[in-house]
Amino acid sequence: MSDKINFEEKITGSLTSFINSLIESFQTFLKDELNNMVEKIQVEFNRLNENIKGLIETQNVFKTKIEELSATSDNIMRNVEKTLQAELNDKMNAHFKEFHEEMEKIIDMNAALTVELSNRLDTALEKIDSLSASEDKQKDMVVELDKKIKSQLDKSSTIFESRIDGLRKQIEDMITPEVSSIHNVQEKLDHLNKMLNDLTGKLAVLKIESELVEKQAVKE
Repeated sequence: MSDKINFEEKITGSLTSFINSLIESFQTFLKDELNNMVEKIQVEFNRLNENIKGLIETQNVFKTKIEELSATSDNIMRNVEKTLQAELNDKMNAHFKEFHEEMEKIIDMNAALTVELSNRLDTALEKIDSLSASEDKQKDMVVELDKKIKSQLDKSSTIFESRIDGLRKQIEDMITPEVSSIHNVQEKLDHLNKMLNDLTGKLAVLKIESELVEKQAVKE
């Protein structure tokens, strides 16, 4: 009986030792696995930190590049603006010079027309003097013709002065510091050229009208 009890105690002790050993081994295994997991997590965390640092450095590099590109873009825009302004000034100076030349031509034509009308008036007066008519009729014709031609001269002078003043004012209004586009300047200059062409056409019409006045005077 005692042998049986001793055997059971041995069995129980062995089982207890085995179970304790098994528990200890399992605890050691769990501890090792936990340590491995902690190490892996630490490694991943360190790698993530390195990646974040790399991203921050990359972001700083991009920021620097963007600032450099922005400065380069500003320089390019300033250079383009200077170039366009220089071209605009050259074109404006050329067209303004051309406009002054056209104005001088108009003034010269007006003066020439005035002289021509005056000469024709003298010729018409001479023709009237040579007509065989009564002295009173001749005087009336001379006075009437003189009025017509003076009226025509006054009208021509007034028209030219008004047109020239209008053109000068339009040029002063168009040539302002707010001119920001060569295209707009070209449109205004084209409009100015059209006005000058119209004025030249009206000058031709005025010349024809003066010839008609002379012919009418000769008929009378």
